[in-house]
Amino acid sequence: MSIHLLAIDLDGTTLNQRGTVSARTKNTLAQVAATGAVIALCSGRSNTTMAPAKQSIGLETLQVAFNGSLGIGIHGETLFKETLAQDQVAAVLKVAEQLGAVVNYYGESVIYAAPTTDEHIILINKLRAKVGAEFVFISDYSTLPMATPKLMILDVHVDKVVAALNAQLGDSGLHFVPDDYFVECLPANVNKGVGFAKLCKLAGIQLENTVAFGDGINDIEFLQTAGLGIAMANAKLELKKVAKRVTQFSNDEDGLAIELEALLAQGMFGPPPTHAVEL
Repeated sequence: MSIHLLAIDLDGTTLNQRGTVSARTKNTLAQVAATGAVIALCSGRSNTTMAPAKQSIGLETLQVAFNGSLGIGIHGETLFKETLAQDQVAAVLKVAEQLGAVVNYYGESVIYAAPTTDEHIILINKLRAKVGAEFVFISDYSTLPMATPKLMILDVHVDKVVAALNAQLGDSGLHFVPDDYFVECLPANVNKGVGFAKLCKLAGIQLENTVAFGDGINDIEFLQTAGLGIAMANAKLELKKVAKRVTQFSNDEDGLAIELEALLAQGMFGPPPTHAVEL
């Protein structure tokens, strides 16, 4: 197997527990790039909150943002974009209101939210500290006419949120991705695997010549789509079950870098074929 494209998740994979890219990881990614292989950052984050990690890595990369809703080229151009329909947005907002939960409404560069309780503020601040997002507080979501690639319901009772969404919106063309204290609401035809496949098709790179690293529930389709899907040692059990293999070390122990060093030593990375398209 020759690897022409390396795809890496950010939180829990490329980033350590402090939310930074270690020197060893930066160095190893530079070595991968030096082989001519393409690097793609694939995250549930918005492209805006992916930017600091991309800058820290310091390499030209492709990007898949919003869990597969948005594809971005090396020079920042939009390659593809999927958004929720307005009736889907309204339906999700209605369920969240019934649950007393706050919703993150993703704009182009900021997140809009209408918190009404101290618990809402606590959860927003928790997410803000993790991804560095800029929030704009509003009183009414109806003032936001723009399309959005995803909505996020913040609530510690994620099982309850998912159950309510499935019960009321199970046939609405949406799918729901739970995490520790939030549930992401996306178009049914969108996930990181679908977005990653679109990116590879546009670049002219065969999926069998790719490797992907991830740690979360939202990485299941991502790792299944790649030629070689590798879960981090700190990954969710559900992801480890579908991965081709699991790293020996966690994201806080340079697990990504150590795995890449082994692949580099085996001469696995190389440039895409000449017919591939530079995005």
